Amino acid sequence: MKIFITGILGFIGSHLAKFHLAQGDEVWGIDNLSTGQKENLLEGATVTEANLLDWADLPKALQWAEGVYHMAAMVGQQVVLKEPLEVLTSNIAGCERILTILIQKNRECRLLIASSSEVYGHNKESLFTEDEEIHFSSVDHVQGNYALSKFINEKMALAATLQHGLPCTIARLFNTTGVGQTGRYGMVVPRFVQQAMHNKPITIYGKGTQTRSFCDVRDTVAMLTQLLVHPSAEGEIINVGNDREISIYDLALLVKEVTQSSSTLSYHNYQDAYSFNFQETERRCPNLEKIRKLLHFHPSYTLEETLTTMRQKNTFTIKS
Repeated sequence: MKIFITGILGFIGSHLAKFHLAQGDEVWGIDNLSTGQKENLLEGATVTEANLLDWADLPKALQWAEGVYHMAAMVGQQVVLKEPLEVLTSNIAGCERILTILIQKNRECRLLIASSSEVYGHNKESLFTEDEEIHFSSVDHVQGNYALSKFINEKMALAATLQHGLPCTIARLFNTTGVGQTGRYGMVVPRFVQQAMHNKPITIYGKGTQTRSFCDVRDTVAMLTQLLVHPSAEGEIINVGNDREISIYDLALLVKEVTQSSSTLSYHNYQDAYSFNFQETERRCPNLEKIRKLLHFHPSYTLEETLTTMRQKNTFTIKS
């Protein structure tokens, strides 16, 4: 199969490339290295360093492909708060360009668009379900721009499927983590592991009572690769993640235990982190009933196993 990946040098994109190369597929991808890393370059994959918005050969690449993963996006709280306008315009325009080209050049190509659990916003539901109502506040500030850009991506993709028959699936990703993820842009697990590995204070923002559900990237890749080719996934929005819920405080304790660290826990308010009136989401856990019925899939890796693998394959460096 001929696979094209946007954001191929990013965390999930590089793992997708590795999987498809192992299957004997041809893999081509693009990355502008805004958040991707050259260290993720894989032998056997063709990687083009360019900007998705103006790369002249994108029509050629999409006409060549049989399957496309659109993973590229401006992401991470630090990025979202620092460049709110670019987050909106870039994420929307990139998806629009891919859809437009595929509609014109290759309507048979299977497309998977990476969305985010962020679209659920600050809903109070215990489990987030794909068909629930989505709300965006009219007085929300820049913090919601990433979620809004992803929600617009979803609507564009569903419209392309309905109007043009484009075989497209939307995956709402819930806190993917694992080997190769960086804490540089606000991702909590690699940041905790990095701090613990060097016996530095583990920084918790807020009270630590907020909960998240973390999914090993190997499980995420297993789900995404099945969704790409599953005919019943076309035109569907599907949660992708692990529904084990853990508080940030308990996550810090678990990281300490797995890494055998002497780190202390250090509490800070959100103003320290973002210099911004940050609104925290108290809970974020997926309802996985839809993907379980579709794929009969259950995650293979526990959070303890994920953290152990991250510790064993530690590539973190001490930061000042």
